[in-house]
Amino acid sequence: MPSTQSKLTKLNLKPGFHRESTQYSEEGAWFDGDRVRFREGKPENLRGYEKRITEGLLGTVRDLTTWTNNNTQKLLALGTEQQLGILYSDQVFDVTPIIKTVSVGDSGTQGNFNTSIGSTRITVSITNHGAVVGDWIVFSSTSINGFATNGRDFSSAEFGGPTFQTVSVQDLNLFSVSTLIAAASTETNQGHGTTGFLLETGPLNNIQGLGYSAGNYVVEKDSGTATGTTTNKLVDSTQNFITTVHIGDKVNNVTDSTTAIITAIDSNTQLTLDTDIMASGEVYIIFDPLANNTRAWNAASPASNITFKATQWSLDNFGEDLLAVRRGGQLLHWDASQSAWPVRTSIVATGPSKINSIIVSPNDRHVLALGTNEVVTSVFNPLLVRWSDREDYEDWTPSISSTSGELQLIGGTEIIGGIRTRNAIHVWTDTSAYALNFVGPPFIFKPTELGTNCGLVGPHAAIDVDGVSYWMGTSDFFVFDGRVRRLDCTIRRFFFDSFNISQSDKVYAGLNSEFSEVVWVYPKEDSQEPDSYIAYNFSENVWTSGTGFFTTYEDNRVFTDVITTGSVEKGGTSFIWNNEPKDVFDGDGVALTSFIESADMDIEDGDDLMFINKLIPDITINTGYLKFTITTRQYPTSSEVVKGPYPIDSGTDKIDLRVRGRQAKVRVSTAALGSSWQWGSVRLAMQRDGKR
Repeated sequence: MPSTQSKLTKLNLKPGFHRESTQYSEEGAWFDGDRVRFREGKPENLRGYEKRITEGLLGTVRDLTTWTNNNTQKLLALGTEQQLGILYSDQVFDVTPIIKTVSVGDSGTQGNFNTSIGSTRITVSITNHGAVVGDWIVFSSTSINGFATNGRDFSSAEFGGPTFQTVSVQDLNLFSVSTLIAAASTETNQGHGTTGFLLETGPLNNIQGLGYSAGNYVVEKDSGTATGTTTNKLVDSTQNFITTVHIGDKVNNVTDSTTAIITAIDSNTQLTLDTDIMASGEVYIIFDPLANNTRAWNAASPASNITFKATQWSLDNFGEDLLAVRRGGQLLHWDASQSAWPVRTSIVATGPSKINSIIVSPNDRHVLALGTNEVVTSVFNPLLVRWSDREDYEDWTPSISSTSGELQLIGGTEIIGGIRTRNAIHVWTDTSAYALNFVGPPFIFKPTELGTNCGLVGPHAAIDVDGVSYWMGTSDFFVFDGRVRRLDCTIRRFFFDSFNISQSDKVYAGLNSEFSEVVWVYPKEDSQEPDSYIAYNFSENVWTSGTGFFTTYEDNRVFTDVITTGSVEKGGTSFIWNNEPKDVFDGDGVALTSFIESADMDIEDGDDLMFINKLIPDITINTGYLKFTITTRQYPTSSEVVKGPYPIDSGTDKIDLRVRGRQAKVRVSTAALGSSWQWGSVRLAMQRDGKR
């Protein structure tokens, strides 16, 4: 006979998330959740985040570092596909290097400014300028005619300057920038000043190389330069469109790499397009898109086996100065002793011409380049480690008086990344892990292979915690604490099954020392940017996961709070965030959702049904309220019966229930503004209820 007496049962479930198998097989554990962590085995919701500054960033941050200068001022450096910036006194300064400077106009050596009445675009003529759409240009001491008062300083804030973004490229010698105000007159070959070209804008995502060798060609039907600007039109007064093109043909804007389809032939000199892509002065090509899936001779190729990797940065401080490398570029130096802001970084011309990432070694202060040019041949070697002279980031030439040198790792095909640890530099290839120890002359650094089949998934996927290295591989998590070993991850299968490995470059490892957590932010499924996280509590050996939008993650070693970057909206503006400030449980004033859900539970392995008639909460609710839900099923594959949600606040003593089922799971959630909670010893009144 089934018992008719209910018994209070504590829900003391195994900490962390456990979902290597089915929800039924993980009985006695927590199965799923979002924005929760465990402290002393009990779940609680994460704190929130708030903007550190209201100013948005140019681009998406790929690396971030914090340090203190000799005047104890806190500094933060960040690198995006568009900018290298430094946060100082809660203001971001653009320190992207100028790679080329040209004198422009009637007081210079070449080039001119051109304006058109009513237009906010200014065209700049510079022979072989090399700019592409999206690049940033700096104008200094620039006087330009064509506005209400001739001779106004074009670099002033009135125009949006001194930095301007290239909005169109007409040809090798002409490009245009956009201003905040419109020209009052049309001027040709006027103005003068100095034009500086910043480090070019890099790709946000991996892109295919679309060169001449990829794909087939087709003879163009027509081409030319637009002579007018009309919405959804191609206007060319020199043309005879009626005899050369047909409706359905494709127009390729060579200037800005956009395309449209011809929907009507208005006249010999005008076409209607399905997309507004043409402006006066822009070059176009017209071809048949159905011709064997081919392309015009100078149009972008639709396919290629060449991939240009997304922009990545590697940042480290050299004393109070900053050293930086954009993947595949030269070493950059920023001087912290400047007397005025902002001072841009400068290229270290004596360093290697191509570097993938850098690390400043502890104590001995060598700068290590990971993946770089060989000393003798100057050939780029993706497995080469090369270092500067001690205490000298400018001297990279081995000699009797220098400790600079190089060595090649042997495991794998390329160096992925590296970190500084307490006693060594740890470096990973795509297959292996190494330790580089400073041993002094004549070898300087000695490589030791720590393990194989434990390569790094992305350049920022490793983190040091008090001399212990944690990292993410392509299918496992690893730790080195004297030996390399796989971490026993209770959500490993769930994680790697949903991980978008095509965007593995964007995985970023961070430390939250307050809660003993290593956090990896990553892109899930088909997301192009990090939208999720997985966290490992190394003190309690507990794994959790959830959603988020952070692209970088920096512990509070310099600033009071953890510092993160990212955009709340996909494709939106990125910001610098104070993450998990004390007593903040919202997302910049917006309520955050958190929940935790158990695996299924039953009585006597599910031989009898159970009847649950009471919940006695033991949940500390500091602010807000919770929702409690209980879900039952007859069998693991049966349909679910949901009871609730039942509201719980700080004054709730008990909740009366009438729930029957062979197995049951519980869920606690909140989406209330400012809600904060910690789980205690929650009890359910349960009893057997027969077999049917």
